[in-house]
Amino acid sequence: MFCKVVCFSIFGSIFLSLAHSQDEDAITKLQNAVLVLQHRVSVTEAQLEKTQTRLTQADVKLQQAEMNAAALKTQLAKEGKEIQRLKNSYTNNSGTTFVHWGRTSCPGTPSTTLVYSGAVGGTGYDTQGGAANYVCLHPNPQWNKYGTGGTSSGMYGTEYEQVDNLFGKKNAAKFNQNDIVCSVCHVASRSSQV
Repeated sequence: MFCKVVCFSIFGSIFLSLAHSQDEDAITKLQNAVLVLQHRVSVTEAQLEKTQTRLTQADVKLQQAEMNAAALKTQLAKEGKEIQRLKNSYTNNSGTTFVHWGRTSCPGTPSTTLVYSGAVGGTGYDTQGGAANYVCLHPNPQWNKYGTGGTSSGMYGTEYEQVDNLFGKKNAAKFNQNDIVCSVCHVASRSSQV
């Protein structure tokens, strides 16, 4: 009986210590699993934060693109109206054009429309040959193909010089050393004859 009690006590202690040892191993494993999960959650949260930042940046870019698209759409609508207006004013090639020297607009009549405004150009004051008349130059010329060499003459801009006698001393500062402006106007209700 003594062995039963002592043996049971010894085996019970061994069993309890084994069970306790297994519990500690299980607890350690659980703690390690919790640490791994916490690390994964931390990494996922960092990735989520980066993704959220990228989404915010993409949203800002999208809003800017939408604003740019709206501005382009508005500009396109304006250009379309202008094209239609010009088509309507040039129907059947009717009317005539004229240059309004010294102005960037056309006279205010209903049938007169501005084709473009630009600057006066012609042959240089100290060059030989070239154009006899001044022309109203477009602000954005379309260059054609040209070659070098041979005989040629240049096109020069014009400007006001010593205008005291022309405009008076009070207004001279507004004009002196400035380009001479012009505008090409179309009148649909008139015709031209040579």
